[in-house]
Amino acid sequence: MISRKLLLRILSILCFQGVLMGQDHYNKTISVQALKEDVRILRKNLEDVHPGLYAYHTKEAFDDAFNALDMELNQPLTALGFYRKLLPILPMIANNHTKINCPLSYDRAMADTLPRFPFKLYYHEGRLFVHRDASDEQRIEPGSEIKSINGDTTEYILQKMMSNATTDGFNTSLPYFAISAVFSKYYGYYFGTPQTFEITFVNINGELEKVEIKGLTAKVLNKRRKNAIGYKMK
Repeated sequence: MISRKLLLRILSILCFQGVLMGQDHYNKTISVQALKEDVRILRKNLEDVHPGLYAYHTKEAFDDAFNALDMELNQPLTALGFYRKLLPILPMIANNHTKINCPLSYDRAMADTLPRFPFKLYYHEGRLFVHRDASDEQRIEPGSEIKSINGDTTEYILQKMMSNATTDGFNTSLPYFAISAVFSKYYGYYFGTPQTFEITFVNINGELEKVEIKGLTAKVLNKRRKNAIGYKMK
């Protein structure tokens, strides 16, 4: 009998190697027909192979989600845009071994040339605080609370990230830890990699401030953080 672990490994190979991972550039446009076909294959493989697909949500809920996704795919998308459309399926499956990978070209660009959010944050009771400022500007002290980034509130950013996160059941401890540990990577996945970040924050004196911070590449940030034990930007 095939073990559950092996089934999940097979599933990850079957499901996520279609047009999404096959694109040579994350901004390359994919036709509506190709998008819908990849969703059809993904759905079939999940239904045929996944041993715990309906452990946390009913078949009817999955049918509704996939039917809604099919209706949303009414115009071409980039590989990155398609990836973002697929992500809400993950919390429904609620299995940390089942993942949808970001387009490889985007992961490589984020690790090389694209600007990243230059702060290490930590999550505490629904709020985000600065642990380390690695920016050029050095305007936000550790312990300051981030209130918004580029017009999006912290609450909205966290809700967006969590609504797309891979979890084990309804346990949110690991996703929140992962979000705070590599926040800039998750921000890039869900919100993009702008050249600058307009940040509203409450400083350590309780005063509300707003600053504009330049994004930096992962290579620059890793060089600045080389003395931080065990830390490397993913």
